[in-house]
Amino acid sequence: MEMGNCSTRLDWRQWGVALLLLLLFFAQGVTTIPQLSLTADEPAFVGPGYAYLQTGDLRLEKAAAHPPLLFVLTAFPLLLQPGGPDVTTLPGWAGAEMARFAPAFISSWGDGLSAATFAMRLPILLLAVLGAALVLRWATDWFGPWAGLVALTIFVFDPNLLAHATLATTDLGLMVFGFASAYLLLKSLRHSSAVRILASGLALGLTVGAKSSGVFALAILVPLFFAARVWGLLPGTASSTRPSIQRSVGEAAALVGLAVLVLWMLYGFEVRTVNAGGNLPLPFATQWEIWLGTHSHVREGHTAFLMGEIGGRGWHMYYPIAFALKTPLPVLILLAATMVGFLRQGWRRWRAELPLWVYPCAYAGVTLFSTIAIGYRFLVVVLPFVYVFVSRLAAPRHTPRALRLTLCALLAWHAIGTMRLHPHYLTYFNELAGGPEGGHRYLVDSNFDWGQSFLALRDYLEEEGIEEVRLSYYTYADPALYGIPYQPIPPARGAPPTLPSRFNPRPGVYVIGATPLQGVMVADPDTYDWFRHREPIGRPGIALFVYRVEPRAEPPTWLAQCTVPIAPLSPAAAQEGLGRSDLRLTYFDCTSGWLYPNGGQLWGWYALSREMAHSGDAFIRTRLTDSNLIYEQRRAGALPPFAIYEYNPLPVSSDSPPAAPVQVGHLTFLGHNTTGLPARSGQTVEVTTWWRVDSLPERPLSIMMHLMGPDPGDGPVAVGDGLGVPVESWQVGDVIVQRHLLALPASAPAGEYVPVTGVYWLDSLERWSVSVNRNPIGDQVALSPFSVSP
Repeated sequence: MEMGNCSTRLDWRQWGVALLLLLLFFAQGVTTIPQLSLTADEPAFVGPGYAYLQTGDLRLEKAAAHPPLLFVLTAFPLLLQPGGPDVTTLPGWAGAEMARFAPAFISSWGDGLSAATFAMRLPILLLAVLGAALVLRWATDWFGPWAGLVALTIFVFDPNLLAHATLATTDLGLMVFGFASAYLLLKSLRHSSAVRILASGLALGLTVGAKSSGVFALAILVPLFFAARVWGLLPGTASSTRPSIQRSVGEAAALVGLAVLVLWMLYGFEVRTVNAGGNLPLPFATQWEIWLGTHSHVREGHTAFLMGEIGGRGWHMYYPIAFALKTPLPVLILLAATMVGFLRQGWRRWRAELPLWVYPCAYAGVTLFSTIAIGYRFLVVVLPFVYVFVSRLAAPRHTPRALRLTLCALLAWHAIGTMRLHPHYLTYFNELAGGPEGGHRYLVDSNFDWGQSFLALRDYLEEEGIEEVRLSYYTYADPALYGIPYQPIPPARGAPPTLPSRFNPRPGVYVIGATPLQGVMVADPDTYDWFRHREPIGRPGIALFVYRVEPRAEPPTWLAQCTVPIAPLSPAAAQEGLGRSDLRLTYFDCTSGWLYPNGGQLWGWYALSREMAHSGDAFIRTRLTDSNLIYEQRRAGALPPFAIYEYNPLPVSSDSPPAAPVQVGHLTFLGHNTTGLPARSGQTVEVTTWWRVDSLPERPLSIMMHLMGPDPGDGPVAVGDGLGVPVESWQVGDVIVQRHLLALPASAPAGEYVPVTGVYWLDSLERWSVSVNRNPIGDQVALSPFSVSP
């Protein structure tokens, strides 16, 4: 089907370029496979396929949640490998427990794991080469040979396709079979024949058999084929040459029947009842159970990460953001330029290219409402269609010199950016996200850290001379299989449920995958927040973060908690999270006062509710200036949301210290600060007073703050008494900062106002005596005056 006035045949030079590109794609894949450890899904896919081939038993398929086509395809080469396991003897086989079976299956290969990994991944790489050839063919058919080579070049250097073409998973297979189905149906629309209907039906069957979501291709492509046949949606289909409705119905039924037959054949023509289906025997009953499970999964959602947020019900913008950040920027530019031209051409052109855009657009549209936000890999289905779509820019009638040069520059940018990342293609993010190094801030899991980096970690540890690490991972493959000595930390198998001392990790070297680092796959999403506030010392494979926690020369000695609205850490939680049982625990109201234990001379921690930490209160923000945020729990769980700050020992002082020491009973007055100046009537002035504890009082007290107006005989204009740090929390040497809010009346006359402070007993209201250099001066201290204007 030609879309333009151009040749659809490649000459010998173009064939040479195409062959070279295909070989280059294969070479990139072949050299990548040995450098990647097994990802999270591979053992859970290949293991059931191997078991099905060896025993004919489908018991693990339901746990794998997809049809067996690609499982069998990737597992078949393993039958040729020596030393393969007898799956019936592996843990988890009897009860179809994937969590036990998959690790045992991988471990059973022992020293042959590298060869087995290469063998299981090779079929997917070969399938990807077939997909590349199909992209070349379709683009050449529609827009000419040079367009075909452009589409092929984009495919060959797409880091996302290279990433999934080198893994034994289902996404690449679904893409290839779905694209092949669309291409064959397009051929059938123009020149229908029994052979083409047969080929199209078989391709649709392989699409449905590749992945559970493959049924979506059947639901879109067959109705599109039927509508195009009956109503002549494609140009050049005259009404006189259109087939009858009966024939079109028959062809559509044949397509569906062939697809269903292929799926049933993949299940060994299984027929049995399904729990939710009553007593009616159903063909491919296991697949019906998988679809029911998928429906439950969609209803319940899937925990995922997006730009700092953890969610279980997906986001409408998850997949658009993933597409914008993980699609190479040159491809996005080409797509935008093509869309502008395409939309200007009107309905005739849109209708002419229905087979190219309806399926990918419908698929992309469904993702907007998906509750399963797993990753960009769900979008690889649309990529071949995108490449054919943008390849029109290379069609002869569209290629003035400036456009050719721009196109070549974009393709070079695309190729160089991908080759520089070899072999860590899975971590690809474009420049909008800050490149691969910045991608983890936006997306994780299969977008970035899928367990593929253990071999890179092994090499890193050897180079750095690190003998053992604490390792956080979530995949089935044990890192020890790759020669990594480690202690497991959550969510790794054998790790404790929570990270010990997660607010104050123990000394050692920690290796944390980006996925658990950002809170996915762990019980508490903020398990590793302490590490998120620090820079790693290394990033092997880009997806793993290495941190070295050094022993402290001066460990913190205290924990002071704000009690508004509630002290976030119980003594038990503080001991467990900080790993210390010898801390001084003290409490204060951070909205009205502040405590510097030991006068701010020793290391310590402040804990505040997250509400207070993010309140924007200038008083709290100022007091935390000398502290660093080290841990934040963003969600309520066993503990309310909170933030922990580490205090750096510094001398503490006010802006206006007294000229000579001022003793006020058990305290020494250290000075004051005044904010909110210049003051006007009706406004609030804030005064903070600073006090050092010299001895411990035995009765409740309050710190006085009276604002005296121009006429002292009228009494206080405003009162701001209070005590933010209860006496029970005091120790000798502590520094207390009391906050006083003085609300000026709207009728306050202009003039000079004087704040006056002191201390008094709450039970008797008796003021404490004040002395300077041990000389009594009364029972109050006059502070710096300020002027008030109306």
